[in-house]
Amino acid sequence: MQRLAILIALCASGASALVFRPMRMSSAIQPSSDQGPLERTLAKALRFPTKKKDYSDEIEQPGSVSFAIRRLEKDLDLLDDRIGREPQLARAEIGVLISCSLLSTVSPLIWSAKVTELLVPALAALVAAIGVSSEYIGRVAVAQGKEVAAATLQTAAEAEQILSRSERVKAVIPMCVGVSTGCGAFSLLAPEILEEFLMKTGWSIGIFSDVFLLFWPFISVAGATVAGLAAQECSYLARRASGVGDRRMATRKSIQRTWLSSPEQISIATMSMRKKWSGFVRSILIAPALGVLLPGSLGFKAVVVSVVAAAQAAYYLTCAEYDIAQAIDKVAEKLRSAALADVYANQGARAGSILPFTSALAALCVAAAAAIVEIQPAFGILFPALGSVFAGAASVAKAQAEVDTAAASGVATALAESNRDDVEEKNPVSRTLRNSRLSFGASFQRIYNGITGLRRRLANFIGGEYRPVTQSDVQNLETTYRRSPDAHLGDSKKDSAEQAELPRVPGVVYETSK
Repeated sequence: MQRLAILIALCASGASALVFRPMRMSSAIQPSSDQGPLERTLAKALRFPTKKKDYSDEIEQPGSVSFAIRRLEKDLDLLDDRIGREPQLARAEIGVLISCSLLSTVSPLIWSAKVTELLVPALAALVAAIGVSSEYIGRVAVAQGKEVAAATLQTAAEAEQILSRSERVKAVIPMCVGVSTGCGAFSLLAPEILEEFLMKTGWSIGIFSDVFLLFWPFISVAGATVAGLAAQECSYLARRASGVGDRRMATRKSIQRTWLSSPEQISIATMSMRKKWSGFVRSILIAPALGVLLPGSLGFKAVVVSVVAAAQAAYYLTCAEYDIAQAIDKVAEKLRSAALADVYANQGARAGSILPFTSALAALCVAAAAAIVEIQPAFGILFPALGSVFAGAASVAKAQAEVDTAAASGVATALAESNRDDVEEKNPVSRTLRNSRLSFGASFQRIYNGITGLRRRLANFIGGEYRPVTQSDVQNLETTYRRSPDAHLGDSKKDSAEQAELPRVPGVVYETSK
């Protein structure tokens, strides 16, 4: 009964404190260190949990996909925005537009009505001609950008087609590696199998035992030979895919560096064919030559030949994968350049989409000026000025289409330059080492964060609070020791008096309201 009465009194005191005057507490009602077991339990029960809204999904983090997409869209619109902020009309065009607007304005005051009826429509037609010329130039630029983008996409598609052929040729090499490796394993087991067979049957198979031992290295060498031929063909197609568009999309200055005459091209083709046949001979003779030169039994020689042939096949697979990796990187860069050229061409088409509309508005101004000037010449003077506004809008759209076409052409030229850039980061070996270093760093950081979190939980479980000591913590500690011991209590007597009048829950620490 006594505990029930204490519980009712505590609840009543807390309710009165919440109803009559809400007080600020230290983030929540925290139990004090000098409380009893019952008081600590009640203090924990009186804590009110608060649910905070998570805004992390609503904020675009700098590393999120949506942030990257918005930044890409902003970068694509950068050229159009810069062009729109600059005047695109020539000085002669500006002079003609201003002169037409002024003449149409003062014509009713200077000339007669008949002259005004002829002059105002003529001035509106002259202004419309400037807008129509902008439409012509802009539409030509849009068509040029589309053609450049189509040629770039065609080049990238051709490179991807050749790369697909290279990958198709490479598909046989892993099978050859597996066959050669399996033959190497069977070469190790073949002597044991023959010995076990002779022990159990007692038959003398004579030359068939030698044939059985030599069968596995023969298949292994055949697999290595096929792998070598496939690797050479794969490397040739990969280099060809990487070089597609290097001359087709190159400029006049850059084409001089890669120009080859017919005799030079014939020499290169001859050397390539010679290299192909020499590689074929090496793939056949290296393993049998080692087997012949090394001393030992026939079974040992068969094992050596099979293992060396399997190593050859694995080496050919590595070389093919290296060339394929380089080709994929360069072809992917070509595809990206082609896609970017197509994007800029579409940007130009979007910018030039209003050109027919502005020309139609200018023609409407001419027709309206010719019609209204017959009724009221004073109202007809406004249409040349409106035509000038539409001509200015058409000039901006024309300039945007031209700059987008220039960007598409520049990207197409960069497609040809991508294969000539000897950048170390494009090397598959360097990229593998870099990715390994990044993976190791990220794993080490995750392990360090896990250890830090474990130490923090352990410190909280023991009773303390773990936080890495920083220089700012040391400075704050020194500043606290220099201050008065009562400096943290505050000097507002009014708040203390107001809180003294309110009922308090025993064992609960309240924070002074500021």
